[in-house]
Amino acid sequence: MRISSTLPPEELSDPLSLKLVDSDLLTDVQYERAGIQDEETVPLHVSGEMTLLFETLELFTTYAEDEEEFE
Repeated sequence: MRISSTLPPEELSDPLSLKLVDSDLLTDVQYERAGIQDEETVPLHVSGEMTLLFETLELFTTYAEDEEEFE
């Protein structure tokens, strides 16, 4: 995955979250450099809290199931 290198470190959370889970609901995003591949590529170890993402997915699933019951 490629993310712009012009972003300051404090602004990387949302782009990393979007790339990893296709949502900005990954919270407490932390990352560390895992080496250097070449002049344009820096591998990262990324971690984050997925509770908000799972809760939101559960709400959508419950809503969809409720909608199916009414049809």
